[in-house]
Amino acid sequence: MARIYDTFIAGDPVMFPLLGLSIVTFACAFERAWFWFQLLSKEDRIVHDVLAAARLDLAKAANIAQKAQCFTNWSFFICAFKVNSAYS
Repeated sequence: MARIYDTFIAGDPVMFPLLGLSIVTFACAFERAWFWFQLLSKEDRIVHDVLAAARLDLAKAANIAQKAQCFTNWSFFICAFKVNSAYS
């Protein structure tokens, strides 16, 4: 640990902005990882809800998928329900 400190001090004023930017970089990486974890867990829950509702009522499943349009892949689900309801 003392060797890292000595290297940091030897870098003089250049090391302080590097340390600050490194901390910001790690904070941004952590925030993005947390965002994707939350998004994927919500999306997985919605997929489960849509498929469970589709077993009983396609209109209810289409309604759940319609509410979840803010997620990336839901337009495919909605199109599938629209095609299915057109043939019914």
